Amino acid sequence: MENFVEQSEGFRTVPWKKHGLGARRRQKQWWYFEGLDPNKKIYYIFNAMKMRPTDYISLTAVNYSSGERWAVDKMTPVKAKRGNLMDISAKGEWGSFHFKGSGNEGWTVKINTKDIYAEISQNPKIPQHINRLYTKHINYWVTQFIRNEMQGKIKIKTDSKSEFIIDGYGYCEHNWGVQPGHSTTNWLHFWSENVTGIVMDCRYDAGIPHAYNYFWHNDAGFYLPGQVHYSYHPDTSNEPFTVKGPGIDLICVPHYVHFTRKKIWPIVNIDYQEILVEVKGTISKDGQAIPVNGVGKLDHNFNKW
Repeated sequence: MENFVEQSEGFRTVPWKKHGLGARRRQKQWWYFEGLDPNKKIYYIFNAMKMRPTDYISLTAVNYSSGERWAVDKMTPVKAKRGNLMDISAKGEWGSFHFKGSGNEGWTVKINTKDIYAEISQNPKIPQHINRLYTKHINYWVTQFIRNEMQGKIKIKTDSKSEFIIDGYGYCEHNWGVQPGHSTTNWLHFWSENVTGIVMDCRYDAGIPHAYNYFWHNDAGFYLPGQVHYSYHPDTSNEPFTVKGPGIDLICVPHYVHFTRKKIWPIVNIDYQEILVEVKGTISKDGQAIPVNGVGKLDHNFNKW
């Protein structure tokens, strides 16, 4: 497993043929950075995906104190090098980006678009988390660095005065493999002073679940088993919602809500919702309640791809 972790950040594939005739089309892979400066109220999501029939990028910066948002959302070729290091880039009339580095040495993120210029570094504070869903039709790896130290700058080109020197929380993930054609997901990740966590509830074709609740506290990671119930509903996305399950009792108060819908005829139909939230409550470990008072993001999506 140590060798797998060292090799897991460059472009990867899985043996797709044994997962059905349509498995080649259902291969997906993405690299994703997220960061938040809770003092300056600056939040960003930088995502690059390799998929069929075309690759996709989404580069977003948000000032959630003012509600302003700047974004590039494009179907465009993405270059991804194989090897131990992450080396992912794309370039077009929209601008360019480059993700480079690894969990061993940290990552650099450079963005240059019409509206956004960014130079950001992230360095992991805790080890990589790995999860896998493997069935007859699915072979999918999830790798995450859920608590990183983040610093750098973001400049909004449309306003010469809007240059933000930021530091705070970071998050990085690399996922790849054969996914099913349809999925619906609620997943929350959050940062707080003493505990960081991921609470995922995903349903694939034929109701196949992929759910896990993973946390890091006092220099150790741990899982809480069992199903989690989200009271979130997209029709009331600005209202507080709860996340409850065995050992999990959280309430989330939205600060910022964004919906994305992407269609590519005749297959792709992505309905994706991102909600930046204040997270409070408790997580239980060995019968002891750990207080949570932090920030995070809920992803709620319904995808046909």
